[in-house]
Amino acid sequence: METLSKHKKAFIIGMCLLCAVLAFSTIRSKPAFLADFANFFVMPMQSAFSEAGYWIDDRISFVASLEHLYAENRELREQNAALLEENQRLGFMKDENQKLSELLAVDQLYADYPKVGARIIGHGVNDWYDMYTIDKGTNQGIKPSMIAIAPGGVVGTVVECSSDTSTIRTLMDENLVISAQCSRTKEFGYVMGDSVLMRQGLCRMEFQNGQNAEILQNDTVVTSQFSIYYPAGVSIGKIVDVISDATGKYAVIEPAVDLSSLETLLVVTKEFKAESEAPTPTPIPSPTATPGAGSVLVK
Repeated sequence: METLSKHKKAFIIGMCLLCAVLAFSTIRSKPAFLADFANFFVMPMQSAFSEAGYWIDDRISFVASLEHLYAENRELREQNAALLEENQRLGFMKDENQKLSELLAVDQLYADYPKVGARIIGHGVNDWYDMYTIDKGTNQGIKPSMIAIAPGGVVGTVVECSSDTSTIRTLMDENLVISAQCSRTKEFGYVMGDSVLMRQGLCRMEFQNGQNAEILQNDTVVTSQFSIYYPAGVSIGKIVDVISDATGKYAVIEPAVDLSSLETLLVVTKEFKAESEAPTPTPIPSPTATPGAGSVLVK
């Protein structure tokens, strides 16, 4: 007993090892028990571990997929921005080519007259397009009283010049008066700006025959042979309304050129007639023009 007591720890360890060997021997001799043990304990754990592995793998694949999608989306956005910029550039070039083609058509229409192409770089402070500043001046042969035209017809007249810029007074300005006629009836008169109508992009025409003028809506109005600076027959616009009031009868004119969207024009650099050589039709007082020295230019 004394010996057992001295080696108690070793004895317990030995017994444990013996039990383990016996248990292992029993399990090897009874495979059904091992299968039951595996089915009851090992297989569910294995299944759980497998499911966890699949879930983790799915999450890793999902995150990798998201990163790929983010990268692809970023690349597509960059490509889309580049294509949009290119599309805008092509659209701008198409518009520019269209405008140049239209100017070329006007140039060919008046091929007998020398012209200078110009770009509008400013307009009047009231935003009613009664005055333009262009990027050409005396260095390009432009002088005051030369005329400006665009696709459609008349724009106005040059009133001031510097070496590389000029100021054009348009049909909207009430101080510019142009000798004109109705192309259908040959009624003569004057086209001029109007301080009220200009806000609607319109001007007016008054006639030598006053109330007796034979005019109708949609009649076209062109420069007359009495015009000092404009060649005859250049389109000014069309009549959109005929009004009779205490001052007489006048027509409301829609200009042939959309002055609100105009960007380029042509200045005819030929001086047609000196004022002393031009026939002078009977003047028509303008109720809207402001009298004064040099305030009204009859063209």
